[in-house]
Amino acid sequence: MKNKYVGYVRVSTKRQGKDGLGADAQREIISRYAANHDGELLAVYAEAESGKKIKRPELESAIRLAKKENAILVIAKLD
Repeated sequence: MKNKYVGYVRVSTKRQGKDGLGADAQREIISRYAANHDGELLAVYAEAESGKKIKRPELESAIRLAKKENAILVIAKLD
């Protein structure tokens, strides 16, 4: 049975891509992770928000889907 994964990508509107982990790079990391761990990537949720904001509707959606599908939430960059 394949593992199920849900991805979450966040970039800062001010620093997007400066450190080499912009949205596209994060998506690629998440996709490779799922593929390398015999998995199916169900969805990738993305936000362009400052790290200072607490409300993250896309993260909340990713968590809901992961719980519903008994999937693993994959985040490429924690900051």
